[in-house]
Amino acid sequence: MKTLWVALTCAVLCTASLSAAPALSAAQAVAIAQASLHERGLTAAHYISALKLEAGDARRSKHHWAVTWSTPVRVSDVKKELGLEIKMDGSIVSLVKGPANRSPTTGKFDPNGPTGLQNHRTRADRTSILDLKH
Repeated sequence: MKTLWVALTCAVLCTASLSAAPALSAAQAVAIAQASLHERGLTAAHYISALKLEAGDARRSKHHWAVTWSTPVRVSDVKKELGLEIKMDGSIVSLVKGPANRSPTTGKFDPNGPTGLQNHRTRADRTSILDLKH
């Protein structure tokens, strides 16, 4: 009986969070995204192709709008902006995609890049506790 009450309570809480309207409407999110394109002078070549309400956590209490551009906006030689993430307070975050560990100058793989390994030795090169003999 206790398990039934827990399951029912979870279902009610999940349903309540799903039915709650987002604080920022879809029209406002589109206006913010369109203003971002207009400010950067990109309205001739790019437009909004998708708008989706996404949940930020498992309880679905933190929603945000995900905006996707028709074609990626070139940020640099190796990075492209795919769209925006618009939070319910109106703040925006660019959704940028780029190859990992690429040098911005050459475009080639850089093992010491911002996300690269600082130590060149791999796990196979290091001694293991299994290699120790008594």
